[in-house]
Amino acid sequence: MKKWIGWTVLAVFVVAITVNLVVVISIPDNIMEITMTERFNFPSNQWVFAPPTTHERRTIVRPSPDLLYSLCCYDISQYPLRLTATIPDNYWSISGFAMNTDNFFAINDRQAKSNPIEVVLVRKDMTYQDTTGKTHIIVAPTDRGIILIRTVITSKADLPGLTEIQKKATIELVGALAEAEVAKPRAPGELSFEAAEYVDAEYGFSIKYPAVWMKGQPSGAQVFTAAATTRVPVITVGVREAATFVDALMIGLEESGGSDIKIGTEKQTKLADGTEATIAKADWTVRGYPGETFALGVQKGGKWIVATVTTVALLVPYNEAKFSEIAHTLQFK
Repeated sequence: MKKWIGWTVLAVFVVAITVNLVVVISIPDNIMEITMTERFNFPSNQWVFAPPTTHERRTIVRPSPDLLYSLCCYDISQYPLRLTATIPDNYWSISGFAMNTDNFFAINDRQAKSNPIEVVLVRKDMTYQDTTGKTHIIVAPTDRGIILIRTVITSKADLPGLTEIQKKATIELVGALAEAEVAKPRAPGELSFEAAEYVDAEYGFSIKYPAVWMKGQPSGAQVFTAAATTRVPVITVGVREAATFVDALMIGLEESGGSDIKIGTEKQTKLADGTEATIAKADWTVRGYPGETFALGVQKGGKWIVATVTTVALLVPYNEAKFSEIAHTLQFK
């Protein structure tokens, strides 16, 4: 019964956005493997925050409008995984599902040792020192699986506050953090990622992006696009005739199917080659979901060359430092 209940909860959770995140519907390991790698298709060890269900937007199959969901595909093959989450006044629970779909742990708001709650997933051969006495140390039966958080929505008036609390959840690989602390500092100008480069001879510029991203087919006024295997983040470079940077950015987002576009304060910056540029953050809606974009633009020959790096926080959180680093690799010859 415990397994059936846990699996039923997991089976109804599905994210349907820029990638095909399809419900987990079968059992044992091979089905779970296919679901996690091909269907969910987003990075391990990151929270996915599903927005509230409405009649226009259904992010889960057979959705319960009374529940708010957060999901993580965990991978503890190398390091223990620490998860934290703030518990609201409403009913709340966190559960774990192994690769064979077994529900191997469940903790609700009344059972939590602290608020925020801290949960550490370890393998059978791993150890973790609990220095506070308030950490829930969970031995996971499989290296990979799924963590699910559910929060009861008592009224629509609670949604803004619950959504804010939902996004306070954190996740981190414990050993990876220790390695990062002793990592060799980067040399000036050295990128934090292995880069590939796009060169545009017609407009005389180049830009770098993570080498693991895959180039896509530009559309409209775009001259280049590439994206992570999860479809986001995605980088685009467009060349448009427009009076201002904001106009050029607005046109580009609208061409991408965007709506409810809000562009933040413009700031001036310089590229590594000394070129003057303008930057801004844009919040917008794409296919009913919230998108966040870091944009950088340069005016050349009466046209705006605008590089954007966009994500959907439901899949991959907005990382301004990383997105800015990518956009600032734009260079002119």
